[in-house]
Amino acid sequence: MKNLIFFTLGLLLLFTVTLNSQASTPQEKPQPGSAITISSSAELFGLTQAWAKAYTKVNPALHVEVVRSVAPSSETRLSTTDGLSFVSESTATARPLATDWRIVVGHEAIVPVINAQNPYLAEIALQGLSARELAGIFQNSGQNNWGELLGIAKTANVNAYYVDHALVTSGLSGFLKIDSKNILATKTTDGAQMLAAISNDPNAIGFCSLRDILDMTTLDLPENISLLPIDRNDNGLIDYKEKIYDNLGAFMRGAWIGKYPKALCSNIYSVAGSKPTNTAELAFLNWVLSDGQQLLNAQGYYDLAYNERQLTTDQLLLSTTPFIASMDKNAMAKLVLLILGGLLILGFLVDALVRYFLNRKSRVPDAASIHPFVFNESALEVPKGLYYDKSHTWAFMEKDGLVKIGIDDFLQHITGPLTQIKMKNAGEKVRRGDELVTIIQKGKQLRITAPVSGIIMAQNKNLIKETSLINASPYSEGWVYMIEPANWSKETQFLSMAEKQRAALKNEFLRLKDFLASAVKPSSLAFAHVVLQDGGELSDNILENLGPEVWEDFQQQFIDTNR
Repeated sequence: MKNLIFFTLGLLLLFTVTLNSQASTPQEKPQPGSAITISSSAELFGLTQAWAKAYTKVNPALHVEVVRSVAPSSETRLSTTDGLSFVSESTATARPLATDWRIVVGHEAIVPVINAQNPYLAEIALQGLSARELAGIFQNSGQNNWGELLGIAKTANVNAYYVDHALVTSGLSGFLKIDSKNILATKTTDGAQMLAAISNDPNAIGFCSLRDILDMTTLDLPENISLLPIDRNDNGLIDYKEKIYDNLGAFMRGAWIGKYPKALCSNIYSVAGSKPTNTAELAFLNWVLSDGQQLLNAQGYYDLAYNERQLTTDQLLLSTTPFIASMDKNAMAKLVLLILGGLLILGFLVDALVRYFLNRKSRVPDAASIHPFVFNESALEVPKGLYYDKSHTWAFMEKDGLVKIGIDDFLQHITGPLTQIKMKNAGEKVRRGDELVTIIQKGKQLRITAPVSGIIMAQNKNLIKETSLINASPYSEGWVYMIEPANWSKETQFLSMAEKQRAALKNEFLRLKDFLASAVKPSSLAFAHVVLQDGGELSDNILENLGPEVWEDFQQQFIDTNR
C-alpha cells in the first residue's frame, strides 16, 4: 500500500511540472457577454419581459433584451437559430420549429369558467360537470339546460363560448374527445370578448386560457367570474381529489400536483437551434428554472413540479459539457491536481481502513446495526410526560402555564428533511382540529392540525431559517408554538400519553403499509425506495421521493380524518 501511495505522489508531481511548462503562455479565458437577446412568441412576451427585468435586477452587469418573434406564415418554419426563444406549446405545434433543442420551463392551463351569478352555482360547485357532459354542451350549444345536467327541477339553457386560439381549440378538442370541427360553441376573438359575453349571460359556460382572464391588477379572477369544477371521474360529485376550484390559489396548486386534466394543460418551452453554449444564456436559463419559477403564477401560468424542474435542470447541465474543452491549461491543471490530490487522500484513507479491519477483533453486530434505515415503531422516540394527538402533534404544559406544541417523531420520519414551514402569527386564536401549521418538503406539503385550543403566544422563529430542526430534534429545538390554552383540562382527555401512544403507533404503521400498497404501484421504481425487500419493512423518509399527489392522499387519510 505504501508503494502505491508513493507512486501516486510521484505521478502527481510529474504531471504538475508538465502542465506548468505547457501553460507558460497565458491564454485569455472566455468571458460571458454583457448582453443577451431573448426572443419570445407574442403570447409569452409579457412573461419573458418579467423574467428579464427580475433577472437584470439581481444581475445588473448583464442586460437581457427581449424581442417579439415575427409570426411566420404557415408555409415557413419558426426559426430559432439566432439564439434562445420562449414559445408556448400552441406556437410550437402550429408549425414546425427550426430547432434541435428545447426544454420545458413552465405550464399553462385552459380553464372552464362560468358567471359568478349563475343561479345554480351551489349545485354546480357540489356536482361539477364531466367531460362527457361538456362535450354535449359544446356540440349542441344552447340546446342543453341546467336542470337536465344537475338533476334539478329548475331549467335554463346553457350557452357555450370559447376563445378561437390554437391552444384553446386543441386542448378543448383533446379533453372533450371530439373533432375541433364539431365544436359548435360561439367563438370569441380573445379572452376579453368571451368574458364580456359570459358577464352578460348568467347561464353561460366558456373555455379560455387562464392568462386570458387573469386580472393583472389583483392577480386573481375577475369578481364576476368563477371556475367551473370538472367532475373527472364522472360520478356526479366533486370528490376530495377534485376539489381544487374554490379559489385561484387552490386551482394553481391542484394543477401543479396533477389533479387537473392533462388534456387541458400545455407546456411553455425554451427553444434554440442547437444546445446553448453561451455562458450568459445558460445562467439565465438556470435562473428561470429556479427563482424565475415564482413569476409564473403572476402571469397566469404555473410552475414546474420539483421532479420536473430537477429533470429539466439536469438536461440543461448536459449542455455545459463543451466548456470542459475550452478551459485553459492552468484551469485544467488545477482540476487534475484536485482530482489526483483527492485520490491521494483516498489512498491514505483506504490504507487506514484496511489496517483497522485487519487488526480489530471480529465481533457479532448488534441488532441496531443490522437495519439502520428500517422505519418501525421501535425506531421512534415517544418521550414520557408529553400528550400526543392523532394529528401527530404533541403538547406539553410548561411551569408558567403555557403549552409547547410540536410535531411528533413519526411524521418527521415520513416526510424526510423539511425545507420550509408556514406558521401562524403570535396573537392568533386556534381551535383543536383547525389547521395549525404547514410543513413543506421541496414544494410538497402537509397541513397539520392543532391538538389543543388557545392563543398563540410565540412561534419558534428558528424554524424559519432552519426548518430541518423538526427532523433533528422534534421534541426540543424543533418545537413550533407556545400557546396559552383555552380548555386544557377538557381537551387533554382526547390526547394520549406515552404508553398508549406506542400502542396507537402500531396500528398507525399497519395503516401506513396499507396506504402505500394502494397509493404506490408495487412495480414502480418509487416503490423500491418505500419498502425494503427484507421482511417488507418500511424505509425511512418514505414520502421524500414520492410525488405531491401521494402527499395529498396522505393528508386526507392520516391528517384530515382526525379533525
